Amino acid sequence: MHSFDTLVETFRQHGCERLFIKRLSKNDNSKQQVYLGPSFDVLNTFPHGEIIRKEGPVRETWWTEISFNWMNESGTYSEAPHTKVILYPKYPEIRLSGFLRGCSDGPNSIMTSRAAGRILFLGIRHDRDVIAYVCDANHPVSISMESKLGFEGVFDEFPLLQSNAGMEPLEQLISDIRDIHNSGWIDGQRLDRLGNIVPCNAQNAIGMTLESQLGIKTNGLPGPDKFGWEIKAHTVSKWDKIPSKPVSLITTEPDGGIYVNDGLPTFIEHYGYEDGNGNKRFGGIHRVGELGRSKKNRENLTLTLTGYDETTQKITDTSGTLSLEDGAGDIAASWSFTHLLERWTKKHNKTMFVPALAKKDADGRKYYYGDRVRLGYNSDFRRLLNALNEGNVYLDPMPVIYASGGSRKRSMFRINLKQVPVLYERFEERLLTSSTLL
Repeated sequence: MHSFDTLVETFRQHGCERLFIKRLSKNDNSKQQVYLGPSFDVLNTFPHGEIIRKEGPVRETWWTEISFNWMNESGTYSEAPHTKVILYPKYPEIRLSGFLRGCSDGPNSIMTSRAAGRILFLGIRHDRDVIAYVCDANHPVSISMESKLGFEGVFDEFPLLQSNAGMEPLEQLISDIRDIHNSGWIDGQRLDRLGNIVPCNAQNAIGMTLESQLGIKTNGLPGPDKFGWEIKAHTVSKWDKIPSKPVSLITTEPDGGIYVNDGLPTFIEHYGYEDGNGNKRFGGIHRVGELGRSKKNRENLTLTLTGYDETTQKITDTSGTLSLEDGAGDIAASWSFTHLLERWTKKHNKTMFVPALAKKDADGRKYYYGDRVRLGYNSDFRRLLNALNEGNVYLDPMPVIYASGGSRKRSMFRINLKQVPVLYERFEERLLTSSTLL
């Protein structure tokens, strides 16, 4: 690698869409691991697998494997198959571990060193792999980077994706949505797996229509929609008015309780109801510390949050859960912190909220997307737990066993649009017709 520019271009050639740069301290090495940050929002950035709880003699941790590769000076890379991200929830603290073990061509001499001035580059590929490169202070890449960027932070992002006009990802995304706004009313539609536009008249067509206009195929993958941004469209009566209505955050099934251990039919038999068409359902609004709001359920369960201290806003127990509990103390359904964390961190680091007018006529649903967007930056898992504890985020389940014999599982977590900012470190509104922050 002859320069920082050469390195950046190599990352691009390998399909990397985001590049993170970290100045390594003396303690950032293979023995003491690499410190990634004090907040769970680091996991929003890096692709990861299942989060697993591990009990230790000194402390309990969470950890997850990541697909990690080291790139050498010639630009080729080799897998580091035992790389993990370790989370210490009670601090909190996030560290990178195992990144040299089993790697045939890893930077052992640099990453076992305590030398000052080392710089770590982490490229995130479109297939959610990580490609890493590291160099010391005297390397041409380090020297040229300092003269080119001159950033003083410990951890920073350098944009790899740019439009033909040279715009950075967010500006390109805003430009695309501006074009969609200028298009006026758009028929409900979606992109199929082959990239073809097909009509869509479903109730959630508002989101699929916007995604189709942005070139995003319909999928159920738990990751950001485009350029690292989760994009959520919602209906309004006026673009400049934030309605008092719910928006879905994540949909994820329980991983414990009667719901899992005994199955959905048993769960609904105990706690649900039968509608007028012979379908068996469970529903209602469920907030932490309150009986569920439903006049139809056989028993209104209480949503409880354990393992979280509302005063310090810290996790106190790695085995913490969010649970639906009945009057006898039985757990009807539960979501472990590891389960919720895994789902949350794959979606909500950065979210763009797009308002739209909606109408329905004989030809189907139509949408007119607004002249502004609302942007949420840096969500953190503890913000989600706090919002659950305060009752801002609530559970809105809709499982059903149809009279015909089929079933549907759907456990949604929602928040009122007016309360969305509590989930983010920074929240702003931008008018599409200018660069104005409102």
